[in-house]
Amino acid sequence: MIRLAYGGTSRFHTSSVANIAVLVRTTLNNPGTRILNVADPTALSVAERLFSISGRVGCDGPVQEITVYSS
Repeated sequence: MIRLAYGGTSRFHTSSVANIAVLVRTTLNNPGTRILNVADPTALSVAERLFSISGRVGCDGPVQEITVYSS
């Protein structure tokens, strides 16, 4: 049983190693003062990440939403 808070709808932006490497190479070849964003173009939900990883490792257990209480 895999339990997910908020039905797995939470999203967290990631940055892939390939995108970071391209950004580093670009900035080293073009020095300057600027603000850059290296986040991946798509922010997958927790559920989307779970299904992607579990499918690759052969884990197809049931998913259950849990209730999160805040004070």
